[in-house]
Amino acid sequence: MAAAAEVTELTDWDDGEEAGVTVGLRISGLECPTFEATWKRSKHPALRFGLRLPAVADPADHLFRVDF
Repeated sequence: MAAAAEVTELTDWDDGEEAGVTVGLRISGLECPTFEATWKRSKHPALRFGLRLPAVADPADHLFRVDF
């Protein structure tokens, strides 16, 4: 179902082989109960606290896809 993913946290990570950012997200929508999730990805200058991104979510399983 359609949802929005709001960035609530950004934390850098580096495991010695790869580096990036862990993005804390609040997923919500009109027919989607709100839930929290994390997204581990490469850094991008457009990612910032409070950014709202379009997403598709399955709240029953806490699965989501962010359109970024």
